[in-house]
Amino acid sequence: AGKREEDMTVAELAAKERATGEHSMSWNEHMARDVVRVGKKRKQKSKRSTTEDSDEEVERMKRHLPDQEPVKKSAKRLEKEKLRERKRQIDQYQKQEKITAMCS
Repeated sequence: AGKREEDMTVAELAAKERATGEHSMSWNEHMARDVVRVGKKRKQKSKRSTTEDSDEEVERMKRHLPDQEPVKKSAKRLEKEKLRERKRQIDQYQKQEKITAMCS
């Protein structure tokens, strides 16, 4: 009965989870699993898209935070965002052109 999770079969893991229920895991364990899951997704995403700026990622994460008032953006920052968006669109267009060129 003292088997480690790594040594258990899928059926044994499922039976254990059904028997103990989801609430047997502490809040810290839940958070640690979520961090690992998000980290894996982020790592996979970074392999696919290397053109994304870290500022964009930070801004996107801020938008998901609860009860945060929108930050007033300076003209310089707005211009930087517009340039970044334009570059992203141009890059996307060029990728599509390359794909389209291979088809014809």
